[in-house]
Amino acid sequence: DLEQYKSEIAELSRTKEKLSARVEELEAQVADLREQVDAALGAEEMVEQLAEKKMGLEDQVELLKQDVQELEALQEVHEQLVESNRELEMDLREELEMAHAATREAVREREAAQETIMDRDSTIVKFRELVQKMTEQYNEMRVQLESKQGSPAPSEQEVSSETGARSSPPAELGSLVQQSRASTRSIDLQLRALDLAQARARADMLAACLPDHFMSSNGDHDAIMFILLLQRLNTKAEIILGQIREKFPAVNVWDKESIMKTHTAVQYSFRCQLEYQLQMIQVCYYHNRTCF
Repeated sequence: DLEQYKSEIAELSRTKEKLSARVEELEAQVADLREQVDAALGAEEMVEQLAEKKMGLEDQVELLKQDVQELEALQEVHEQLVESNRELEMDLREELEMAHAATREAVREREAAQETIMDRDSTIVKFRELVQKMTEQYNEMRVQLESKQGSPAPSEQEVSSETGARSSPPAELGSLVQQSRASTRSIDLQLRALDLAQARARADMLAACLPDHFMSSNGDHDAIMFILLLQRLNTKAEIILGQIREKFPAVNVWDKESIMKTHTAVQYSFRCQLEYQLQMIQVCYYHNRTCF
């Protein structure tokens, strides 16, 4: 029996050792599970915190989206204001250029007027000097006539010399007037030449700013030149019509004398034919003008 007890005790000891090892293993598992539970609880708290942070960030994102929309609306308003300011600036620049051009034109006209006034002032001064000279000559001649009242009548040579002396001042006055007119005409021609040169320079500058296809063949430049050609033809036709109507009056009475003895009928017929052709040119111009 003792041996049996010893064997049972030994077996129980082995069982106890196994169970102790199992207990230790289970305790280690329990400790691990506790750690996992603690970690899970911490993770849950972290998840809750992250969820709260996410909700806060979503609210901030919504606020930022609203701010972005407001900023985009402000940007559109800003772009519209910039565009309107650019257009206004271009309009003001054009008006300023036109004002500068008008100012330059006014200054040029003022200078031309001043030159004309100075020229006329000099002409007036010369005229006054001439009048004074003529007055002195007249006084001298009157004194001579008064002194010669008791003497015989003057000879034809003296009369012709006096007449020449009287007629020379008006001739000098006429030459002064012609010089003044020639000077004024020369100034007008110079101003017209200046206007033409400036117009050509402006056209060249504008052509330099235009794209390349503008000057290409069958392009906008040719169309503009065609329009100007039609305008020039219409103006010349109007001038010619005025001249022929003035030089070749209408024939109101058709009799044998006007037909056989004079050229009035032939001239009037030529006038009618030319008027018809010129008016056809004007009709073409006005028709194309309505198409423009």
